[in-house]
Amino acid sequence: MRGEGGEYRTRYEEASPCSYRILPQIRLEPILLNRARELNPKGLKHSTDVISVIETSDKVIVTVQNKDGPREDWEADYVLGADGGRMMADQLGIAWEGSIKSGYLYPLGPFPSDPDIEEWYFGCAMLPDDPQRFDTDAMVSRIRKTLELPDLKIELRSVSHWYVGSIVAEHFRSKGGKVFLIGDAAHRIPPWGALGMNTGVQDAFNLIWKLAFTLRGAWKPPNSLLDTYEEERRPIAKGVAYSSLFNLRSHGDAMDRAIGVSPNQSIEENQSAMDAFFDKEHPDYQKKQLDVQGAQTVLDGEFCALGTEMGWFYPSVDTKNEGKSSRHDGQIREDDEFDNIYYHPSTIPGHHLPHLWLQRGNITISSRDLLQPQHFLLLANSPVKWNFLEDFHIPYRFEHIDSSNGWKVSEGAWKELFPAGENGAVLVRPDGIIACRGNPDDYGLLSGIWV
Repeated sequence: MRGEGGEYRTRYEEASPCSYRILPQIRLEPILLNRARELNPKGLKHSTDVISVIETSDKVIVTVQNKDGPREDWEADYVLGADGGRMMADQLGIAWEGSIKSGYLYPLGPFPSDPDIEEWYFGCAMLPDDPQRFDTDAMVSRIRKTLELPDLKIELRSVSHWYVGSIVAEHFRSKGGKVFLIGDAAHRIPPWGALGMNTGVQDAFNLIWKLAFTLRGAWKPPNSLLDTYEEERRPIAKGVAYSSLFNLRSHGDAMDRAIGVSPNQSIEENQSAMDAFFDKEHPDYQKKQLDVQGAQTVLDGEFCALGTEMGWFYPSVDTKNEGKSSRHDGQIREDDEFDNIYYHPSTIPGHHLPHLWLQRGNITISSRDLLQPQHFLLLANSPVKWNFLEDFHIPYRFEHIDSSNGWKVSEGAWKELFPAGENGAVLVRPDGIIACRGNPDDYGLLSGIWV
């Protein structure tokens, strides 16, 4: 979650039980690594490169090169390509679609800041007089020049070259169906909007439970579930890639224009424009302040875009087209465009299970806390169960709301969001997506959808 402070706080608190935290990638990765070690201590291989991935009729052969050992061939039923877009898509013959362009001082912690040990990330676009490749000395010089601190003491940890890419793989699954692309291997999204990692995590969240159900034999026929991965995730990735590229361009098109700076102007002209923005005595001060406020509204798509963050949904899950009449409860605007700024909670199939605070006895949890990776969740208005779910081989757990011995809604609009009637209920996938909604008499609700 981003941008939840100040005037946006209430909006974010209503949407999610989670609060905002700054956690740069170099701080997050050790946490993920430690958790992975707990779950599978023998399954992590370091200093090991994947040389090739070959798909046969019944398996996938992954050839790896160990740093201090021979090459090995590993066999798998399925492979997830999460290599950051370095080789997997190209090796599978999957093309890329979109735009690529060449690529700020950002705190990396620790928090609270300590000037003696604080770390920063510095990113910059290439200038005409820059070398084609930065070595350590050239980058230190560039940082000092940009910050106008010629004597700044810098300990440079690493230098890397990257390109701002707004591209999405043509397919998220190999022709043979056994290799899947996730994360940056499937889409390279510019950092403007900070949704690249979010989108990659969403890929994994969407795919992992489907693979688990398939491998356990809990879904028939097996491929019917895996077939939904690309259908659901690729449109989302394309939308986020477009939105991030739009945010990037908005910096120049909106904010730079409002302030009056431009790469085509001299340093003196840009400095004069900046002075006018900060100098209350300058005749252009008031106009520039208003222009910048207007530009900030445009940039809400980057810094406060709950619609983009949480309002995205999978249209293909809405097999009965329930969202058409309400424009998916407002997530689609009257002009038929997606509402990027505002999140509209909904239980229409394909949408996320909305966050509501639930209470039973002295326990208070979010409705999202009821989700479990190994089960579907049947969330109902009464203790009446959908017993026919067993006929469709769907493992599920049952919870009921606002009835005897059930969860009570302490805050939130349960009756506005959930199906009407005493026996109304929603069936939620392990990834938190509404699968369908209705009542126990709708035996045909799942027929033709899941099997």
